[in-house]
Amino acid sequence: MLIEDNHLVAVGGSIRTTLDQLREAIDRGAELVLLDNMDDALLREAVRLAGGRVELEVSGGGGVTLDRLPVLAAMGVDYVSMGALMHSARAMDLSLEIENATAPPG
Repeated sequence: MLIEDNHLVAVGGSIRTTLDQLREAIDRGAELVLLDNMDDALLREAVRLAGGRVELEVSGGGGVTLDRLPVLAAMGVDYVSMGALMHSARAMDLSLEIENATAPPG
């Protein structure tokens, strides 16, 4: 199950990943935790706290870029979510025509 910031806000929770939330997720048996909008110092502490007990994915704003992938990988996260891959992609005009299979050809 993926629980994002909007889900937390809807039930009155916070919108930033905290170390307390990470501890709680680990204690409750989470398999993967998304670390969203953490600065490098907090991210390093989260990786240390997790200690390999849970997979970690990092995401968030301008701090997750192609140029920073080596830095983020060196911190010890398992996955990286990068909106820039979608925001920067060039659009392609595609069309799908559906023909009536029962109509006679022509």
